[in-house]
Amino acid sequence: MQSIIFGYNFKKVVHEHNGNKRIKEFTTANLMSVMPYVYLTAKEILRDISDSLMNRLNVLYHLGLSSISRNNLSHALQIRSAKIFEKTFYMLLGQF
Repeated sequence: MQSIIFGYNFKKVVHEHNGNKRIKEFTTANLMSVMPYVYLTAKEILRDISDSLMNRLNVLYHLGLSSISRNNLSHALQIRSAKIFEKTFYMLLGQF
């Protein structure tokens, strides 16, 4: 899955939809890395997500992040186009 997230096709989709436009730290790839963790832990509230990740610094380290806040998550989800994640889902689905 990591090869798809950080691969050429994902970067192409992000570029098509300006997913990283004016983004300094929390890139679309970072957000896409956090989303499976959120799904697998069944977290729905931003506070739960950020607290859970901050309590597991080893998970953050392996995702390539130093810290994560509710504001970063909220802002990242607001400004990214849903088309990026839709196309990524279909790329993943096509792999299996």
